Amino acid sequence: STDGSSMREDSTVSFDDISGLTETKKTLQEYAVSSLLDPDIYDGVQKPKGVFLYGPSGTGKTTIAKAVASQADWDLYYVPSSYLLDRESDTDIKQVIKSAEKNEPAVVLLDDLDEVISSSGSSSQRRNKNISRIRSAIDSLSEDTSVILIGTGKRIEDIDESFFTAGRFDVTSEIGIPDSDERSSIFKQYLSDIEHK
Repeated sequence: STDGSSMREDSTVSFDDISGLTETKKTLQEYAVSSLLDPDIYDGVQKPKGVFLYGPSGTGKTTIAKAVASQADWDLYYVPSSYLLDRESDTDIKQVIKSAEKNEPAVVLLDDLDEVISSSGSSSQRRNKNISRIRSAIDSLSEDTSVILIGTGKRIEDIDESFFTAGRFDVTSEIGIPDSDERSSIFKQYLSDIEHK
């Protein structure tokens, strides 16, 4: 078991360090960052609790999710799929969320959720158990807390639709393969960091 604090890590990457992904940055700024920095904008309306990012491997989902924390200088609690797979109950995941709430504002990143839910092979019983315990952990997050959940996965179709109801992952954003303009922007940014002799 853990008190959750061991899952805290520092994030130094910012939105400026990430080329492209303009729409995803806008979504995260609007729903994740703004909901914590200016909660009054959701006065009388339920504010978003979570954002789910999905798309192919290597497109920057984890990196941009971590950038949300450093962008606003919040604590980051990174929960990889290996951690989620290694737990039989929702207790440890809830402890991570409780630790984040104690140190709010904070971001809890549940990475590669589809691997957890679909990793059980043909065992629907195990899959349903994984869905139940992760959903229970998400529901433990207080309504008035300054903690935002970010989930990632490759295929949104592999995530049970119950995760996308109000109060869980209220917002979704697809991160696809960069187009030619975005690839050019990425190359220029990384080449600018190389010292030319």
